[in-house]
Amino acid sequence: MATVFPSSTAPAHASMVSGTLPSLHGIIGNRFWFGNESVGDIRNVLSNPVSTLHPYRASCRLGDSVADSLRAAGARIAAVHFPSLFDERSEYFSMYSVYSPAQQLSVIIDETVPFTIFDWPYRMSVTAGRGGFTVEVTDTDDMPVWDAQIRLGSPTELLIPTPVGRFAAHVTVTGASRQEVFIFLGTGTLVLSSDDNLLGPSAAWGSSSPAPSYPGGVDDFFCETPSENWVFTTARQVIERTEPDVLFVRFNQADHAQEHLFWQAVRGAGEAAVTARNKIFSVYDAIEARVQELVADIGNPNLVVLTLSDHGIDYVEEHLNPNVVVEDLGLAERAVFQGDSNIAFLYGPSLTSREVDSILQTTSCATGASRVGSAKLNKIGLPGLSPRVGRGALLLGAHREFSYGLPGLHRTVRSASHGAGIEYPTMAAASAITAPFELERPQRITDVRRIVEQAWIRTGP
Repeated sequence: MATVFPSSTAPAHASMVSGTLPSLHGIIGNRFWFGNESVGDIRNVLSNPVSTLHPYRASCRLGDSVADSLRAAGARIAAVHFPSLFDERSEYFSMYSVYSPAQQLSVIIDETVPFTIFDWPYRMSVTAGRGGFTVEVTDTDDMPVWDAQIRLGSPTELLIPTPVGRFAAHVTVTGASRQEVFIFLGTGTLVLSSDDNLLGPSAAWGSSSPAPSYPGGVDDFFCETPSENWVFTTARQVIERTEPDVLFVRFNQADHAQEHLFWQAVRGAGEAAVTARNKIFSVYDAIEARVQELVADIGNPNLVVLTLSDHGIDYVEEHLNPNVVVEDLGLAERAVFQGDSNIAFLYGPSLTSREVDSILQTTSCATGASRVGSAKLNKIGLPGLSPRVGRGALLLGAHREFSYGLPGLHRTVRSASHGAGIEYPTMAAASAITAPFELERPQRITDVRRIVEQAWIRTGP
């Protein structure tokens, strides 16, 4: 199944649900801006995934979607962790989870150490006892928000409120001396929802994995979040409590497994390559098992199940940060690159045309990326004249990727990308349909909306 460019999560899902290209629905990458923000405002929120979540929200997508057409036809719908159908203000139930990176903390016993979750400040303290350690988390007003008795080496799930939703992660005491305790705070999940009452205050419970999931991969400390079991459990609760006619569910663990292990699987050698491939397949098997459990729970002989990927995958061996060039030119306060894996958009409303040209030309020379004008953007399915594409764009080919927070210009990596051009066969998506009647199979990701609508016409009331 042909996808879109960039074929990453936000634009691909927007094309699924809208039936249109990014040039029309406006979701041009996993990270973009609207062209009227100051560079300072952009840079101030880059470290907070909640503040940069707009590409995944339904309210950011232009035009209508399959949710609108289904509801107009009388269908009840719900969306679990599904980009471009999630919004806190949606009139149907929708929820989404955002993850924060793992942290390693060092805490002096009987003292407190500050730490942040999505830029929100908290404090952690540890006291020692015979059976282990008491770990307490307080907010900035010193109000307790969580505490637990933890034994050395035993992960314990932390669940705390944040200003916008519930956050969960596992806390592990990895070592200790007489004066100091070492804490591993695993990759965490923040759950956002259109109806907090439907899932309740423990909505995030069980969403984070207790230990690193892909050792030997890109990030040895990444703990799968949300776990496939949590997505399944949440979907089951949503089915029970909302009784949707059409349910959209996203299991993004396949993405994570491939991003972390695909290079090792296809470019590695010996036992390491075999182990990586087996781990990727085991993740697919686990997702398939959960989907079949949901199908069995529903128990409807007329059920239609459409299983899709939003893109393919390919290996990456070089990361490049175009913002290093901006800094070297002395323009970091007035310009910033943001965008996706293989296309970078330049934002800077106060830049002169000469400064824009200088930045793009210098960065192109430094990175080997190609400059992309409005005609080329239109040709590859992006909006050539939209403020969302900024003041200009740079394009990378396969096996290389932009990484906007890299400390230097270049880094050799063993990673994977889902954002290269649709001309690469490895970027093709996949689809499968199970239905009690003949149903068209999507040839392009933009066909998905029409096929879902056709399925509802055949099965709906």
